[in-house]
Amino acid sequence: MEKALHMGMHALAHAAPCHALLKGDGRPHRDMNKSRLFAVSLLTSALALLGSLNAEAQPANDMFTNAQVIVPTWNSNQTDTSGSLSLPRPAWNYFGEANLIGATLEPGEPNHAGANGIASVWFTYTAPAAGELRIVTTNVSSVVAAYTGGQNGTYFPFEGNTLNTMGLTVNPYNSPAYTNDASPDPGSVQSLQLNGTSSYLDVMDSFEPTSYTVSVWVKVPSVRAMGIIGRTTSSGINSGVWSHDLHITSAGVFEHYTSTGSSGYTVTGTTVIQPNTWYHVAIVATAGGQELLYVNGASQGTPNSIPSLWMGGDRWQVGTPPPG
Repeated sequence: MEKALHMGMHALAHAAPCHALLKGDGRPHRDMNKSRLFAVSLLTSALALLGSLNAEAQPANDMFTNAQVIVPTWNSNQTDTSGSLSLPRPAWNYFGEANLIGATLEPGEPNHAGANGIASVWFTYTAPAAGELRIVTTNVSSVVAAYTGGQNGTYFPFEGNTLNTMGLTVNPYNSPAYTNDASPDPGSVQSLQLNGTSSYLDVMDSFEPTSYTVSVWVKVPSVRAMGIIGRTTSSGINSGVWSHDLHITSAGVFEHYTSTGSSGYTVTGTTVIQPNTWYHVAIVATAGGQELLYVNGASQGTPNSIPSLWMGGDRWQVGTPPPG
């Protein structure tokens, strides 16, 4: 079986004695200090003074370092309307609420949009593709400020080659191929295809993130245990030196594994994978925060609190199954 992968990294594919397709936007990201990926941090700031503000519990995303991760879902039926004219415009969408009750301003926080706000909450978002970003708010008593982080992540289209936005060196082994099976990602034409048994990629990357987000489009022709992407050393994921890992279990569900170096943490998905079906999967972890798994924009499994992240890797390995 073979598996194809398109990630952002934008496309990845691999397979076992069968064929699997994977396409997506895989990128280690997030924290202003050490992170991988181009991130947009959204800040909602309160303008109205609430008398009971300090008496309420603080929202979980009150501080920048605990920003809530936004994971959008793909809507192929999205339309744009102007007057009587309505045209199809597929897009990634996210709808949510910002709870400012009990929120505060942290020391050194900027005066967002010059609005002299008295409280704020934070969100972080990694764009799954290049394009226009629209932010719409329905509460006129709040303002929304958008901040962008550095280009600490990379995007792999896997359109016939391993070119990527950060110029990372990619070493292919045992003849990875490309297939004309496009993911739902806008502009996708091809996906990387690995044989699921011996072909794989080493993406050389010595940067050690204190938080990461890796997202991919995945499609498999038959469902079985297989690796998608993980962080390791020259020893390889199969050696048991691994973390920051997304794979499919023998039960046919997605699973996220991360390690502190001494302890391992796992979040197991609930969606039973169907053959020849594209899934958008994201894994997220933050040292001192949570380990999460998203399938088609929905959080699955039970998030774990993790004290730290393993710092011994020097590469991302694509298509190698976890040990055992």
